[in-house]
Amino acid sequence: MHRLFAALACALLTLPVAAQDRAALEADCDSNGNYQACREALMSQDLPAGEAQKRAMIQLSALGRCHDAQAPHGESCWYVGYTLAYDDVLPTDPERGFFYANRACDMDSVKGCVALIAMHANGIGTEKSEDATRVAATRACDLGHADACAFIGR
Repeated sequence: MHRLFAALACALLTLPVAAQDRAALEADCDSNGNYQACREALMSQDLPAGEAQKRAMIQLSALGRCHDAQAPHGESCWYVGYTLAYDDVLPTDPERGFFYANRACDMDSVKGCVALIAMHANGIGTEKSEDATRVAATRACDLGHADACAFIGR
């Protein structure tokens, strides 16, 4: 299923999307977590061939798994959040990256919670907040991350 989705996404990457349509898709993606809108917004990016296109396909596949109605996957949400916030090849969107890292942490992804620690501590996609950093570290510690436990003194 995911291979089929990746192949479909690859074919659709070349379809043009008007700027105002993309803005509407991104707004629907952000406010409602609408998977279709998120997928179409990502696919509308102008990406060069090669590494960026490969990473975009992986990101789209992860996005599909993150929003899977039957079994959403926390690690996939983390990957989408990480690439949206930090990727050095794909266009970044730290606010949406924060949304997906938060979603991942809510789904018990240790990586998602660790990403939230860094994002809160450095103000990436959100305001800097020591309190929120500690909350994310506590959650990561509860999920078994030793460095997060050391950070909060457990």
